[in-house]
Amino acid sequence: MEYFEIEYPSSKRAQSRTFFFPGIDDHITNQIRQRGSFYESDLLEHVFRTVPRHGIFLDIGANIGNHTVFFAAFMAKQVVSFEPHPMLFGILEEVIRRNGLDNVTCLELALSSHSGKGRLVLPQGAQGNYGVFTLSGGEDTPGGVEVSLRSLDEVLASLSEVAGESITAIKIDVERTEEEVLAGAQKTIAEHRPHLFIEIQEADRRERITHELADLGYRVVGCFCATPTYHFAPWSATKHFLFRVKRKLAAIARRKK
Repeated sequence: MEYFEIEYPSSKRAQSRTFFFPGIDDHITNQIRQRGSFYESDLLEHVFRTVPRHGIFLDIGANIGNHTVFFAAFMAKQVVSFEPHPMLFGILEEVIRRNGLDNVTCLELALSSHSGKGRLVLPQGAQGNYGVFTLSGGEDTPGGVEVSLRSLDEVLASLSEVAGESITAIKIDVERTEEEVLAGAQKTIAEHRPHLFIEIQEADRRERITHELADLGYRVVGCFCATPTYHFAPWSATKHFLFRVKRKLAAIARRKK
């Protein structure tokens, strides 16, 4: 497979760097090649400006590694990247190698609320866009590629690379299974209170996730990218406590009516 290169300059960095990406005919790589820049660079530059550096970054739904490369090159002490599709996982590993990044751990897993098996299916009409593989049903679902499922809490408990380290940011792009990923990450979110960057396509799903994360002390502070990706930032402990008290008092008042 041929690889192409981009120069990524920024006034916020001492000098530009050369990065290598695969020359496959795919929406993400075509955008990188045409623009000479990272895919979804508006989101990435926002992360650069707002998230503390030198912690652990998690890239859930890493695809070919666009976000992983940016995080590893400019921000993170260590990146853990999750990509379940075997073909994309192989490309991800090669992208990391070609870019000389030794602070990335790649795991061939789909994250969910439980352990088990599932299948990745490319929706009809989505050929040429490997970023929209969808996790569908269990291992008996026809078509697609069988993948392993684990919860994030379970994976991190056994991962030596993150032991004793602060998880500062989690990016989630998993094509409509965001709620399942979050359900399996409750312990991680409660303990580390990382910044969360979640692609959410439907309004009803966004409302449910926003409500759930508000209970955990998070609020939306921005929306980026063509497919909406929301930045959920953690409140301070004091604001979170006051929010929960206010919500509890409101619930009591409703019951008295």
